Amino acid sequence: MLFRSVHSHGATGTFNLIGTLLANWLGIPVIAKIATAGDVAGLRARRFGWLRFGMLKRSSAFVCLSAEIRVELLQAGVPERVLHQLPNAVDSLRFRPRNHSSNATILFTGRLVARKGLNVLLSAWPLVLARHPQAQLVIACTGGVEADSVEKELDRKSTRLNSSHSSVSRMPSSA
Repeated sequence: MLFRSVHSHGATGTFNLIGTLLANWLGIPVIAKIATAGDVAGLRARRFGWLRFGMLKRSSAFVCLSAEIRVELLQAGVPERVLHQLPNAVDSLRFRPRNHSSNATILFTGRLVARKGLNVLLSAWPLVLARHPQAQLVIACTGGVEADSVEKELDRKSTRLNSSHSSVSRMPSSA
């Protein structure tokens, strides 16, 4: 056998579903990663969504990046025993900056939606600056059209952020 398992990243996409179907057909375990809350509901709402979700549901295990995604999968009938909540994170005990200067740069990348936590970062940033006045905050973001967009909050705070040794940069929404 060529593969011992298949990892389906962003598992609700068409090509990932085809890969899941092939792996299941070949008897290869599939580990599906659901990266965004609402993806399962979106998949089920599409044309032939019930069939697509049925293929996805046959995965051996699911990596859920948040409790919200885990609940969504449970409500959709995925057995709890195959759900594994593993948030994206960095082991800060293992990975540390080589020098501990106070002029660190913090980079946020993601969509302009509340569930990404940008509003928490923006609210906490003055506390960071109080301890590390030379710290830089760079926000590279897309979107702002979703229902839980924080674009207006970002725009309101960007003047203060830019005057506090921070910068806001936007990637094109097609990125």
